[in-house]
Amino acid sequence: TWAALAGLMVIAVLNFWDLPGAILIGVLSVSLVLWYGRNDWPTKFVEVPAIDDTWMKFSVSTLQPATAVPAVITFLLVSLFDCSGCLIGLSRKAGIIGHVDDPVPGGTWALVACSLGTVISACTGNSPIIIAVECTAGIVEGGRTGLTAVTAAMLFFLSLFFAPFFGAIPIEASAPVLVLIGSMMMQDVGEIKWSDSRIALPAFLTISLMPLSHSISNGIWFGLPATVILHLFTHPMLGRIFGKRQVPEDESENRLLSVADEDDESRFP
Repeated sequence: TWAALAGLMVIAVLNFWDLPGAILIGVLSVSLVLWYGRNDWPTKFVEVPAIDDTWMKFSVSTLQPATAVPAVITFLLVSLFDCSGCLIGLSRKAGIIGHVDDPVPGGTWALVACSLGTVISACTGNSPIIIAVECTAGIVEGGRTGLTAVTAAMLFFLSLFFAPFFGAIPIEASAPVLVLIGSMMMQDVGEIKWSDSRIALPAFLTISLMPLSHSISNGIWFGLPATVILHLFTHPMLGRIFGKRQVPEDESENRLLSVADEDDESRFP
């Protein structure tokens, strides 16, 4: 734990001074310290990956509709939530969009690429293709174009042959990177309208349950139904039934501004 906190401070300081490779320096520094302290140095660095167990093992002969259909729907929703959520968050971090409601340039083709890649990947016996939140590391280093993604893809391919070395990196050395990325992505929380419980509660559930459940899709699974339920039972039609008028958003904001102006005038006549 202390090593992870120390690594987080190192990466944060180097990142503040815009030092190129700050994340890589922090990870390697913590790894070297832990390897030396535990006397547990990597013994193998390069290995040809074994793909015989999964390569082109796709088969539909054992699929049953009762189990296949729910599995397909689950993977569809999980992949959609993961890809769309990361796409918007990463675009916001890179400055490609100014607000979360703005359309992402080329976002449609990004989702199409993920879907086609997932189909091809499944046929070849590999995991789904998604937009990973770890891409923020490349954005932090200054990446803004598709060349960044191509470079990352090539490095991922080369990392297959260095799997023993990367597997030997302690979790205390890699965890600070995700913590730093999470802190950077929290800047969008300020745009949430916390005064509106219909928006604030689903947002809070989504944000809090993502780290607690170790899954982006789980957070969205809780936040999305909460949004639907709250908006359904706070519809203006129900207000008429119960004899209560729902204040429009613009009128509510103007009322808050007028109250703030009155307070200022009373304090500073």
